Amino acid sequence: MNLKIKDERLMNELSKLAQQSGFDGFCFSIRPIESLNPLPDIKRLSKLFRNYAARQKHLVYWDDRSKAIREDYYRTVSKIDVESHNNSLGFNLWLGKSHSTKNAERIAYFKEKHGLTCVVNFRVELAGIEGWHGVFNLFSSEEPSKVQSLLSSNESHLAWQLQLYSSHLCQLYMPQLNPIANFECLSEKSFNIIELMADDYNNAQIASTLHLSERGVSYHIDRLKQVFNVRSRTALISKIYRFGLLSR
Repeated sequence: MNLKIKDERLMNELSKLAQQSGFDGFCFSIRPIESLNPLPDIKRLSKLFRNYAARQKHLVYWDDRSKAIREDYYRTVSKIDVESHNNSLGFNLWLGKSHSTKNAERIAYFKEKHGLTCVVNFRVELAGIEGWHGVFNLFSSEEPSKVQSLLSSNESHLAWQLQLYSSHLCQLYMPQLNPIANFECLSEKSFNIIELMADDYNNAQIASTLHLSERGVSYHIDRLKQVFNVRSRTALISKIYRFGLLSR
């Protein structure tokens, strides 16, 4: 399930901002910083983030074209595209170049299929969550030189605006967008236990509600403590809220 923005005012504001800068579509997602241990204060999750972007269940998108571009990119182009693997903050322009003739032809076909000339990827740090970035993929069918000119003349204002919208979108969609839920790092049963723990259920009550043994519940909670690198139940619940797995 992908998340089309339903807030009409927010949608209009983002659309106006994008069009003024030469873009005609975008997607927004939350990603780990691949060059680091994906979540520095969470253990044992690094291997679960391989091919992370293609595995995301949820992202925010402008329209069906934006969604189709992103899905087709990760289905057909991402593995051969070295240019896009840039984790630096701020704006990064993607032109779809390749040193291989065969790969260049595949990327050119992808761009022609979607009426795409370039993509600008904008990364911003998320306040309070080390190791995660908010990422806008901004799509354009304008000439790259025009996009670069618009971007250079308006870069600081656009960056400031996108940072604000990144925070707002995170507030709206964090339970779906956060990498732990989005990349299926925890089982559905673990999430059920998390929800009941947050409602102050004890192990016996959780076991009765979910038709598990108390020993099974204890096993799941101990595993959650290991995953989130905490020792107490209170610290576990606190970190679960911090990472947006539950809304207060």
